[in-house]
Amino acid sequence: MSPKTQTKIDPNQGELISFMPQAGIEVVADVYSEDCLSVDLLERSKHLGNALVSLGSASKLTGLEIASGTPILRGQLERRYDDVDALTGKSYDARQKHLASAKREFARASGHHKLVKANPNDEERIKRESRADYSDFIATFADSSGAKNRREMQKTLAKQQELLSQNRSRGRVE
Repeated sequence: MSPKTQTKIDPNQGELISFMPQAGIEVVADVYSEDCLSVDLLERSKHLGNALVSLGSASKLTGLEIASGTPILRGQLERRYDDVDALTGKSYDARQKHLASAKREFARASGHHKLVKANPNDEERIKRESRADYSDFIATFADSSGAKNRREMQKTLAKQQELLSQNRSRGRVE
């Protein structure tokens, strides 16, 4: 699937590329130059990928926390580790760090801070919408129930990053 290009219409508008990873189909997406409010598609893709990795790491640690609270599994953990409670506490702390990282990466991917900076009077609305978007993201990709979705999205993002990198190296995307 190679990107389609169109003639620039606006001097701030970059080349138009076609790609919609969620549906696996091509659509037109604008890439703007730095002097306009925009989200770099390659950076967005990388930050979303980082958020997914962090959610996956948090999900693994959730499994350890659940196992330590289940009598049969806890017994197995106690045979392996000296202090299961300390291990569980460290696991909880690490899980919280991964969740915070996922949230930061999602905010970067969505351009949250740029939007707030550009529209300070709309900060509360932007925050409310960002929280709703992040809740949807979590519902789709967090915990073990989101593992398949995470893998599929990571593959899609890797393809998108490759495509965008190729276009940049050819000078096709600003």
